[in-house]
Amino acid sequence: MSNTLSLTGGLIGGLILGVGAGYALHSFLSDPVEVILSEPMVIKEHLTAEEIAAFCEEEVKDERASLGTAQEKVTDLQSRLDARESELSTLQKEAQAKKASAGAAWMEMKKKVEALEAEVATLETELQGALVERDDLLVELKQTVVALEQQIKATQKQKERGDKFKAESHQNLWTTFAAQANVNICDRGSRKRHEKCHDAVAEALNKSDVQSKFIECVDTNQATPVLVQAERNDRKTGNLPPYANWLDDDSRFTNKGWYVQFCDPSLPEADIGAAPG
Repeated sequence: MSNTLSLTGGLIGGLILGVGAGYALHSFLSDPVEVILSEPMVIKEHLTAEEIAAFCEEEVKDERASLGTAQEKVTDLQSRLDARESELSTLQKEAQAKKASAGAAWMEMKKKVEALEAEVATLETELQGALVERDDLLVELKQTVVALEQQIKATQKQKERGDKFKAESHQNLWTTFAAQANVNICDRGSRKRHEKCHDAVAEALNKSDVQSKFIECVDTNQATPVLVQAERNDRKTGNLPPYANWLDDDSRFTNKGWYVQFCDPSLPEADIGAAPG
């Protein structure tokens, strides 16, 4: 029985120590995730390895406490049982030695043996019950750990899908922006002129950091940048609204006062209007 207790105790210790360490390792091997719980709880999106370990530690704190109490009960009962069994063994040997006399001393010894045997039987029953309770709590703790792992994996999968859709959405917005720039700038002329104009617009958009600043605006849920043609007077003075940049004007197609109105970081709710016709 002592071997079983030692093996089970080692399993408990390994599981308890593995809860925090396992999730810390998980956080090192994957992107930061937002943990979803059965009960609403606000958790910041980017967690460090230490924070994930501490969080999982908190999630299983009560179950670990109950398991620890149950294990202490098992240990105490096992210790008491071992002591009583040792005492009973000694008493039985003494009773056996006095059995030949069959006198009063032997009868008294026999009563003590029977009382001790009854106590040992009671302790064995209590120990079996404590072991069942401890093992049930161990199963519950394992299930909690598995559930946490599944929730983290599910959230990670959702995050990956969200990142994919987000990237696709950004690309679609940029493609639409570039297409609209072609329409606004290359709105007349022959097919051949259109092709040259489209190439010039693409080159102008690629020469500067237009795309990266465009993505930055939409990535932070601010106003989507738009292409605007400045008034003649503004072209002469070079005046631009705040957070606007001139489009590269090296080409004859893009040197008509076009600029990109980017978002205002202080006003994420700002809604820039469409470019004037």
